[in-house]
Amino acid sequence: MPSSSLENYGELPFSPVTAERATFLLRELDWGNHFIGSSMNPAMGNSDVYCYSLNGALKFLTQGSSRLGNLKGSTRTGMSWVEPLTFISWIRDKVGDAELADAIETALKEASDKAAASEATAKDENVDTAPKPLDPFASFGINELAPNIPFLQQISVISQCVGLRFMQLQEAVNAEESESTDKSAGESESEDQNKDEISTDDGK
Repeated sequence: MPSSSLENYGELPFSPVTAERATFLLRELDWGNHFIGSSMNPAMGNSDVYCYSLNGALKFLTQGSSRLGNLKGSTRTGMSWVEPLTFISWIRDKVGDAELADAIETALKEASDKAAASEATAKDENVDTAPKPLDPFASFGINELAPNIPFLQQISVISQCVGLRFMQLQEAVNAEESESTDKSAGESESEDQNKDEISTDDGK
């Protein structure tokens, strides 16, 4: 699970959500509504990964690039690849979570703007900066939302947004289930108490 801290990308508050709404957003989608990501690994090659839910997408995103490029179960470097704009569209149109889609867009723009501002400040102050390392993924994922941050950082931002939203939705579902369990337990205890009282009255 990615860190819940998004201090580097700005605040991304989500509005309160009901358990019913959370269950809907966490549902598993039908074939045709899935998202296809790419798992890239120099040892095993590239493979398509089919995501049918928000949870599935989060697991895919956090298995690779947002964990510094190390795929689970492998000592080789690898990465999880999604085209940011296509992924945002899937979240909005197929999953049905416009709020999360908007949050991802906002986070990417803020991260990109912050990077651009830092670079501009360094130039204005004539600060000597180390040359940027060659980015082997420079041709991936560069879009108008975040043109000033590298692809792997874009994926990290996306995965953190999805992680925060998933935790909020899961907590809403868990709270509803816990409340239902407590209510059932209370009703059962009340029934047992009534039985005991009836039994006592009969004994008299």
